Amino acid sequence: MTNAPASLQAYECIHPKLITVASANEVSMVKIAWRRIGQEWPLMFHLQVASAANLIRADIKNERFPNNIEVLRLKHQARGLALVTKELQNLKGPAPDSLIMAMIMVANLTDPNPTQFPETIRPSPLATAQNLHLYARLTVIPSMIQALLELVVKRGGIQTMQQFGLPQLLQFADLMVSSRLGMTPSFPWVLPPFSILKGPTYQPDQDAIMMSMVIGTGFRQLDPIGMGLANALRAAGEVTVALDHYQQGRPNPPNLIDIVNAANETHHKLSGLGPKMPLNPQRTDYLWNVCRVAGLIYSDLVLFPLPPTAGVRPRLAGELLLAMENFEVFQAEEAACLDQGTDMEDYTRLLLWALTLGGLASLNTPNKPYFVQKLQEYVVRWPYISDWHAYINLMATYLWWDYILEEPAAQIWTEVTLSPTDLSHQGSVFARPNRNPSPSDWIPIPPVQQNISPDFHRPPRHGMPTPSSSEQSPHPPGNVQM
Repeated sequence: MTNAPASLQAYECIHPKLITVASANEVSMVKIAWRRIGQEWPLMFHLQVASAANLIRADIKNERFPNNIEVLRLKHQARGLALVTKELQNLKGPAPDSLIMAMIMVANLTDPNPTQFPETIRPSPLATAQNLHLYARLTVIPSMIQALLELVVKRGGIQTMQQFGLPQLLQFADLMVSSRLGMTPSFPWVLPPFSILKGPTYQPDQDAIMMSMVIGTGFRQLDPIGMGLANALRAAGEVTVALDHYQQGRPNPPNLIDIVNAANETHHKLSGLGPKMPLNPQRTDYLWNVCRVAGLIYSDLVLFPLPPTAGVRPRLAGELLLAMENFEVFQAEEAACLDQGTDMEDYTRLLLWALTLGGLASLNTPNKPYFVQKLQEYVVRWPYISDWHAYINLMATYLWWDYILEEPAAQIWTEVTLSPTDLSHQGSVFARPNRNPSPSDWIPIPPVQQNISPDFHRPPRHGMPTPSSSEQSPHPPGNVQM
């Protein structure tokens, strides 16, 4: 068969690659069970071959199959679909594990999205760790997902599954599909909880400890508003610390498998916090929703990164735009009703972080000008971030990873500071850093207090990053190795 190594890899990794919450022996047993059922059950044999071939089609790096191979793939697919249809028609009572496994295979037989988008932001090392770059390019057919969901529900949920590593496979599939469709996950998290920084297998080094003392500290404002969201965002910060250690190739890094497990659990927490709005909402309810969507954007960029073809980031940018508008409308109405001189808590810094993530998610979309304009307005309200260094240090106190976000954020910052929008009536406080600044690169700024917060303590920076100056990863993104 043409492209045999890739074909063998696809067959080997079609699903056991996703079994990360297990020992090496347990993973080996899953693989053996997979091979055995493929040999003993014609239905599964046809579906395994067709699904493995379809994963090769989903990889944009691979060439199209020769005509004879494509015909063979379609034959296996047609035969497998016919056999699984017959099984479903004859089904009496709850479906066995084997049939649910077959339905997962069927869901992976859809055509890949042929659209190719240029990467506007550096991919996370987790983009390929679970073959997300392949699975998420396959078309989602809601009726097919619904049929699988009904089988699982009739069995009593994914916690009742025992064979073939089904609990983790279904947990992953649920997380991926819900993320693509913008829904909360259908199932609760049933896998063992995992804290990457407090686990027994990873001891953070000094750099990781220092980073962990800064990241997420800005979310203290969220604690009285929504502790669940604040804790989920801080958990995302912990995963980021471990991922930074791994990516930089420093001694004694965490295992990629452990990072994947912690990232998936954290993404499930964030995804499970669906939009909520009480009958009589307060300003903080709208703020909560702004931060929730911003957290999902960060998760899509770093923790559970779906390929651009999934269209998640542009959708989330639109949701954040709407959430921000709702917040500002309510805030303006509330301010108009308050007595003059009444203090309202200032959430400017938190909103600057959310707007920055909105700007990153809206790159190459019609919504980008909105976020640039809003950032201009909010930077003026917080004069302590008058230059690039102070701005990026503020971002680090929330949820941030320089490796992925610093370079595109520098592009956003440039547009914010050099936009032709006239902000002179508000008093400009912008300064654009540059390795070789010229008079035209700077806009006069008033003196500002330095080191206003201990949260801003970070290593000194040397101008905005450029593609040539940004740090390259000693760890190219790769698959989780079993």
